[in-house]
Amino acid sequence: MLKINQATDMTNTKSYSKKARQKDLNKLLTSEILGEQLFKVAARLSSNPKQRKKWQVLAALETQTKDYFLDYLKQSQQHAKADAIAKLQASASGAALALLPWNMAMQLLEDGTKQFLQAFKRLQQHSSPEDLAFFTYVVEHELAIQRFAQLEQQGNIEHSLQPVLALIDSGIPLTSGF
Repeated sequence: MLKINQATDMTNTKSYSKKARQKDLNKLLTSEILGEQLFKVAARLSSNPKQRKKWQVLAALETQTKDYFLDYLKQSQQHAKADAIAKLQASASGAALALLPWNMAMQLLEDGTKQFLQAFKRLQQHSSPEDLAFFTYVVEHELAIQRFAQLEQQGNIEHSLQPVLALIDSGIPLTSGF
């Protein structure tokens, strides 16, 4: 299991308050619940088998990241609270993405990563040395989804899942052990 610094609420700078960190942890949990549900619904409703498979792979990455995060919270004796309507919002968004033209769906997906990436980068920037690898993984998982959407928009559909699959295959890069 994860080895976590018991002082994980300590940050590298004083400008990142406990309240701000908690807000970012909540956003991380909301993001993973939202992403998992969104991609599962999009996969279920997609009429294109290749696109359905891509949605399923994205859902697998979100599930993996959510599970790692829940383990992280448990091991570090922290908590996070997801937005209460995240699953409902994700279901509606997933249905919309499945029905939109693919390039439009990919543009929306790319744009959607930006709001979460900011919070994830703050968590990474202010993490303890023991937690840095975990929050680096969190940032990398969001960047992989963003890169997937960019490659799809560029027409590089044969290689678009490579960043996502690389993270799924490698698991979590914790130097402190998992």
